[in-house]
Amino acid sequence: MHKSLPDNQQAEHLPQNLSQQEIESKIESVQSDLRGYIISLSGHSGDCDDILQETNLFLWERKDDFEVGSNFKAWAFKVAYFKAMAIRRDNIRRGEVVFSEDIAQRISAEAGNFFNQRPDTMNAMRVCLGKLSTDHLKLINVKYLQGKSLSSFALQTGKSVDAIHKSISRIRRALRSCIEKQLSENH
Repeated sequence: MHKSLPDNQQAEHLPQNLSQQEIESKIESVQSDLRGYIISLSGHSGDCDDILQETNLFLWERKDDFEVGSNFKAWAFKVAYFKAMAIRRDNIRRGEVVFSEDIAQRISAEAGNFFNQRPDTMNAMRVCLGKLSTDHLKLINVKYLQGKSLSSFALQTGKSVDAIHKSISRIRRALRSCIEKQLSENH
């Protein structure tokens, strides 16, 4: 039978905060996934470096808030999400937003799930998505996230449905090629 320790000895056995070296190692270990996740949230790589830097600074400054034994990557992703949403609010004020907040939340959830499934491929996809133009991101958003019909999107943009289909095919080929290149460079 397990004996419980007296209160004064139990405190000695609680997990301590991470050392400076441990927190540096944990922050460094999530950089690649964090960068890809941030790109998927922001819709482009322009804000990525700022969000990543703010996230890393927060993780470092608030390292004592991290509960030893819990999932550091999940904590880092949550911090990045809130930092990205703050930048997004600034972008809304300037009229520079591609995705609605609902779409951003859906992307965040999907990205978080996928990162745990195939991190190398998903990171490569996020990097490649970050290289797409705003117009191409809007088209991907309509096709794969919003579930809107391409004919209604074609009417909105003044393009033919055939032209939209061809654009999607070109974007998919470009993404596939970019992802394969990213994966070959990383291996």
